[in-house]
Amino acid sequence: MTYIYSNFAREANNVFYCTEESQFYSYCAEMLLINELAPDRIIEFGSGDGTAIIFAMLRTRFAGIVEGYEINPKAYDLANRHIGRCGLAHRYLIFNDCFFKNTHGFEKKFLTSNPPYLPCFSKKDMILPELYGGPEGTEVIIKLLSLDFTHVMMLIPSISNPLAILQYAKNSGYGISNFLVTELPFGYYSSRPEIQDTLCVLKNKNISFFSDAGYLIAGVLFQKKECVQKDRFEELSGIMQSLK
Repeated sequence: MTYIYSNFAREANNVFYCTEESQFYSYCAEMLLINELAPDRIIEFGSGDGTAIIFAMLRTRFAGIVEGYEINPKAYDLANRHIGRCGLAHRYLIFNDCFFKNTHGFEKKFLTSNPPYLPCFSKKDMILPELYGGPEGTEVIIKLLSLDFTHVMMLIPSISNPLAILQYAKNSGYGISNFLVTELPFGYYSSRPEIQDTLCVLKNKNISFFSDAGYLIAGVLFQKKECVQKDRFEELSGIMQSLK
């Protein structure tokens, strides 16, 4: 498994790839979504190079279908090579198309995503605009939550107004069933001046939380409140503010 992962990493030229974040997303998809809910079909926004979900599928007995959408053609091609190499072409189906143009055809039960969340005041200044999450980093995340899936497993960062995201989810009828949290160092893209300048402004507004070492990222299982036994909203809200 380690050998395959290293091959994947070497191939990821011109496609966003962060080993730590991808491995964490994979673990969250495995523990919070596949193992906890045993879905028969999962819709994925932003499949990237496919490795995160591939490894979640390989580590579990998941026998369902993942329907992924990836708008970057290079990432799409790379993902399909990885999927074919692992013998999952009949169960991990990725489309090189706009996710939001296809939402009318979705069965809105299970959604998973590691969405673009980098805050920046000027998208044109970013070296990889696909990572743009809006001026506060919340735009894509909130748009995904607005689609009204019953179960949503998504990564939420502490740098991108996490309290606004959690409050939006609560107001939209979601509770937080479970979550996992890790700390990520600032990487190649998040360390860029245009991102760091934005983060400093957001931190002064007390809506972005990070330290010199990095920031927190949470894999969060949002579920419609009728599916939630204990809502962990307050617990996660406190954790996401813990870095100053």
